[in-house]
Amino acid sequence: MSKIGSFIVIDETDLKLIELMISNPAIKNNRQMSTKLGISLSTVQRRLRNLIQKRVLVSKFHVDYEKIGYRTGLIHVFKMKGNSNETVKAISKLKGITSIENHIGDSHILVGVVYKLSSDLSDVLDGITQMESVQRITWSERIPNSPPNMDTLVPRL
Repeated sequence: MSKIGSFIVIDETDLKLIELMISNPAIKNNRQMSTKLGISLSTVQRRLRNLIQKRVLVSKFHVDYEKIGYRTGLIHVFKMKGNSNETVKAISKLKGITSIENHIGDSHILVGVVYKLSSDLSDVLDGITQMESVQRITWSERIPNSPPNMDTLVPRL
């Protein structure tokens, strides 16, 4: 693993480890990864340690909101004027916001939202549309039990 500018360059072995971890979440330890990939255990340990230290691999918890009775969705915010960072800061204070990012594209801000009742979602949507910098919004709801096919995501790197 090397660095070019601010980017970390990974090689084929690093990529295979990442692909395996994403496509096979049932693999629980380094020995299983070593066996599956046909590389030494010490190589797996060293490579994973480096990927973690360089923050290429980041561990975090994921809450499955559907399992506890909540619905999840995405809100696309189209800005009219104003500072994006101020709009993001204002949206982040609304109840039920789980993620928020500035984007380049059709919409300017992408917001993750979790809600129990339609009225909860309505409150969030009203809160966003009342902001002066917001021109319009669109939203979509996640379909429960429809995980992405993770096998096809990593090879596109």
